[in-house]
Amino acid sequence: MKFSKLANLKIFNLILIIILLNTAKNSANIAPLDFFLPDDPNFVVPIKRGYKFQFESLNQFGVQDIDARRDIINPISEKTIKETVNVLQMWDVNQSTLDMIRGFSPNSTIGQLAAKLNMANDDGIRGHMVPTADLKGQAFSWRARFKIRNSLSLNVSLPFYHFRLSNVVWQDLTQSDTAADLLTKQYLTDDFFATVAELGQGLNVKDGWNRLNIGDTMVELRWDQDFPQPTNPRLKNVALSLRSGLTLPTGLRQDENLLFAFPYGNDGATGITFGGGIDLNWFHIFHGNINVDFLELFGSSRDRRIKVFPDQTSLIFLEKTYTRLKPGLTQRYNLGLSAKIYQGLNFGIAYEHMKHNRDTIALYNNSFSNEVANTASCLQDWTTHNFILKIAYYGRSNFHLFYKHPFNGRRTLLNSVAGFEFSVDF
Repeated sequence: MKFSKLANLKIFNLILIIILLNTAKNSANIAPLDFFLPDDPNFVVPIKRGYKFQFESLNQFGVQDIDARRDIINPISEKTIKETVNVLQMWDVNQSTLDMIRGFSPNSTIGQLAAKLNMANDDGIRGHMVPTADLKGQAFSWRARFKIRNSLSLNVSLPFYHFRLSNVVWQDLTQSDTAADLLTKQYLTDDFFATVAELGQGLNVKDGWNRLNIGDTMVELRWDQDFPQPTNPRLKNVALSLRSGLTLPTGLRQDENLLFAFPYGNDGATGITFGGGIDLNWFHIFHGNINVDFLELFGSSRDRRIKVFPDQTSLIFLEKTYTRLKPGLTQRYNLGLSAKIYQGLNFGIAYEHMKHNRDTIALYNNSFSNEVANTASCLQDWTTHNFILKIAYYGRSNFHLFYKHPFNGRRTLLNSVAGFEFSVDF
């Protein structure tokens, strides 16, 4: 039978709630790892009738070295140039050792070194280093789902990440043409790694790293409801979902003393998740779905490296001090279309987009400027765009094979991923 007016009104209200939840919240400070999160709507399958529990495993493998997407402003045309670059060049074209030592007290060790190099102006070449490295990654996650009532379930998920940064190289662009060049080489670039380690309170930019650890745990309450359309010749079912929960800061934190050692989660912050979606079934063959998800973090306080001079570059911040980080708004949108090929076998495509607004940082140390600290490139907004291909089988056990291809994006990793997912109902 057709929807009643009351049913239509309820569905309209539910969709309105989804939209409001996902436009009114400040949210995630998640690192742009460009792996699927455990709650990704591409792989969530409702628990079937007669079962109370579902276990899921999501396994993702990077198929090549991870690149990065960088946006820079052309100083002449003032147009934005989008480039695919090495991961260590995601925020800056290169790193300036001369600007690295600016902005400190004249009485400090770094300030005294800056005074010795006062004659060495930064011309875009002198004191500049070009870093490169290879970054590889893989991710694994599990999710347990418990049916509380017919439409209500509780989800608990935990991801594991393994990233390796290797083959770190720093190319010195400094020439040997002038006295300022030679002075810069003597005090900064000839013994660059030791200088950075000494002045940067143990900052190691020479070596790579290999880190295997867990991400943030998610506990989520989920509501799913089907609205069959038996009299509609085309549209056979409308399925709605709403979800909300907590992310718990179990993930590996950013290591402030290692090069580009990003966090495996929200860097110590607890958050509240919000989301919802709608799935349409035509002819019992085609499925189309739209999902939106958000995460509001409460922020976190700890020692972080900060920018203390307007022209400093992001990989060689020497100052480390106690800060409060306030995350920007992150949004995740997912559009999908799939078709049944044979019985439980399906083929699907999807597009997923994430957008994260800039973060802000507050300093507890009055010796440095909050305004300058907040101009750091690593605090700016980032976006991702991914195209997804998947083959799925749905039964008591559900299975997905998938490939995710990143394209465009801004200040983010470009991580091509292949993998498989399976879930079993009990």
